[in-house]
Amino acid sequence: MTEPDRLSALFADLREDPAGSFDGPGPDAAEATGRHRRTRRRAVVAAAAAVMLAAGGLAAWGASEPDTLRPIPPAGPSPTVLPTPSNSPPASSSPSGSPGSSPSGRRSSSGSPSPGKITSLRATDWKNAILNLPQWATVCVEKRLRFSGGVATGQNPTYGALRYEILPAGVQPSYGDLTGDGVDEAAVLVRCGLATSESGAAIVVYTENEKGGPRLLGAVTAPQLADLRCRIGPGENGVDVMFVRRTPAGRDGPSDEVWRWQNGRLVKIG
Repeated sequence: MTEPDRLSALFADLREDPAGSFDGPGPDAAEATGRHRRTRRRAVVAAAAAVMLAAGGLAAWGASEPDTLRPIPPAGPSPTVLPTPSNSPPASSSPSGSPGSSPSGRRSSSGSPSPGKITSLRATDWKNAILNLPQWATVCVEKRLRFSGGVATGQNPTYGALRYEILPAGVQPSYGDLTGDGVDEAAVLVRCGLATSESGAAIVVYTENEKGGPRLLGAVTAPQLADLRCRIGPGENGVDVMFVRRTPAGRDGPSDEVWRWQNGRLVKIG
């Protein structure tokens, strides 16, 4: 049998096959399939929309969450703040003996107490002070007395009661830098004698102690009855000296003297 004849025989067999032919699902089945597919699409779209809405809500909630509900990061160590280097030169102290200062911080000759001091000689109430005193004239032997209203009493073992008077008859203290250390000294007139008579006088010189109060430095005395006056001021070379006028009793005319601080004591230079 030739090839065309064989193909004709096969097609003839198919036409004569009693089995039912395949007509497809038909219109009802196709419509049901379409409805099923549309339902599934709507469900997927709805689910996607729900997911998107949920994600947006979570984002909004996270943005509006109060700080008190958010986790607080642990506190770390405070940063170290380094001091800013200064370009200012260190303060230098004034050389010893320069006017107005000294290494110990003593005040200048202006009369104001320096830091650490509670007073100065110019603020001393001399007529009501406790003072160390020189001894002179064999009678005036008290070394320390308390003055009240310009008067103090003492005792001489041989002669009995003593009377001291400081800055009598309106006499004022004199101030000046006798020692050249930038600190004013004070020169005050003190009279001393037995309770019934005056015996002598002294110009007593004080410098400052560590608190600014008076410390005994020296004295110019008049053992016999005499009137003493003094003034501290610049000498010939500009250094402060003490000018003393001595008027002995029973003699005519005063005598003038010049004293300065030299080698740790008062020395008469004129």
